[in-house]
Amino acid sequence: MDGVKRLFSGFFCLLLISVLSLLGLAITLNLTVLNPDFVVAELRQLDIYSQLARQLESFLQGQGISGGDGGAALSGIEPELEQEVENVVRRLYGSVDKGEIGTAIYLGGIKEIMKEYAASAMSLSPEPQGALTGDMEAVISRIYSEIDSIMPETILLNGSVLGSGAIAPLNLISQLPAYLGTAQRVLIILAVVLVLLICLVHWWQPKAIAQALGVVFITVGVGCVVISLFGSLGDVLLGFFPVPSGAYSQLQSSLLHLFKDILMPMRMYGFGFAGAGICLIIVSLLWSTVLTGVYAMPRHGGGRA
Repeated sequence: MDGVKRLFSGFFCLLLISVLSLLGLAITLNLTVLNPDFVVAELRQLDIYSQLARQLESFLQGQGISGGDGGAALSGIEPELEQEVENVVRRLYGSVDKGEIGTAIYLGGIKEIMKEYAASAMSLSPEPQGALTGDMEAVISRIYSEIDSIMPETILLNGSVLGSGAIAPLNLISQLPAYLGTAQRVLIILAVVLVLLICLVHWWQPKAIAQALGVVFITVGVGCVVISLFGSLGDVLLGFFPVPSGAYSQLQSSLLHLFKDILMPMRMYGFGFAGAGICLIIVSLLWSTVLTGVYAMPRHGGGRA
């Protein structure tokens, strides 16, 4: 009988470890990759807006426009770029949440900011002697045309643009948030059912239940923490290899930082379950000590004189 109990307990514990691990992955994806707030925060940390501003400044310098006090102008354009990129990200995620396969990414706001900065830089740039108003307007018109050629008004993500082979992946991506939300709820229900089955197998004995769930929680916690440390392991490995300087090095560092941030919820999830598992093991040990002390207490009974 004890062998059958251990067999069922071990089976349910293995299933619970798998369910809780998958639940941690689903929660991590919902809090990071599928969360527009996380994407906006990561873009801010990656300093993408100052890089866009510097690229625009380099483009204008290539057109012969210095822009006067470029630092002050750049610092003024960055908040506008940040707000407009945030709007683009949120509109994109809104389309995905609605399950829309064909999504149009509107970039007109970013283009208008770039054109306004170009016009401002042109007004601050010293005019060549003998330059006519028509010549300046022609330069501005040419710069606007260059910006229009570099950045389209909208980017369409549909089969007609990306090809018929991209329809299935786009359909899957558009339905991924709904699938993960459903999977997360199902996994939570399965975890509760498995915990109840483990309690039933052990006939609701607190010591045995605490030991079994403690081992499960510690296993899940340690596994999630180890997986979340892969990002830090990348930093350690890069220290042993020469990394080329320049844009490639910066990109590599940014991607490693992004990878670590994506795995951070899983680390917190793992720490939580590992701590809960340790507490359950301690409770099971203390439960045995308390019961021993209770049964060892002398019982005073009333006898006949």
